[in-house]
Amino acid sequence: MDFLECCKTGNVNGLVTFLADGAHVSQTDKYENSGLQLSAAGGYLDCVKKLISYGANIHQRNIHCRTALLAAAEGGYFDIVCHLLSHSANVNDMDENRMSALLLASKEGYVDCVAELISKGIFIQNFPHFFQNSNSNSSIVKKEV
Repeated sequence: MDFLECCKTGNVNGLVTFLADGAHVSQTDKYENSGLQLSAAGGYLDCVKKLISYGANIHQRNIHCRTALLAAAEGGYFDIVCHLLSHSANVNDMDENRMSALLLASKEGYVDCVAELISKGIFIQNFPHFFQNSNSNSSIVKKEV
């Protein structure tokens, strides 16, 4: 098992061992996913916290311009979304398809994540076409606004 596998599987003890032995906190896989992005996508809050404490870049993007916040929002990992936002993750980041954390969380029906993103000032006016024409859970966003 290597550093990124520990991040991807939520093995916080292995992660700490690799970091203590000098593993670089910002190393990436072939898709340029960092350990932080992998941990956020998997819902591993303890790993996310540990990586941030070691200086992981919360703004780092993969080849699809996805950040850890986008990964956590798409997975509905409310605690991770909150933790990343508390460490200045950009609530208005979008990926290469112009999908924001709000759109990803709304599409999947993660009401708690949607409410948190809105409370942090996400700019929803950029996407009126999505909320008017989508079959997603756009009513979630409209109720929360």
